[in-house]
Amino acid sequence: MTLTIPTVGSAIYVLYLEPGPSKTLADIAEKETLGWLNNDTGKDIYIQQTRTVDAFPNSHGSARGIRIPISSILKISVVEKRESE
Repeated sequence: MTLTIPTVGSAIYVLYLEPGPSKTLADIAEKETLGWLNNDTGKDIYIQQTRTVDAFPNSHGSARGIRIPISSILKISVVEKRESE
């Protein structure tokens, strides 16, 4: 299966497999996450899951994220921004 990785900065949804502590087939979990694509190394992608908004006072630019091996991705898609009503 060939995946097309979206451009860096895109808001994305990822469905992926994550091995548990024993790394056996019985111990693999299917997980999903949302975030902003921060980096694509060709082997792994890095996703920011939370980040501060610079427009607010006392915002220091902190972020939290996850590294996902591209080989473990089952599905990846861009999340379209909805306009607020």
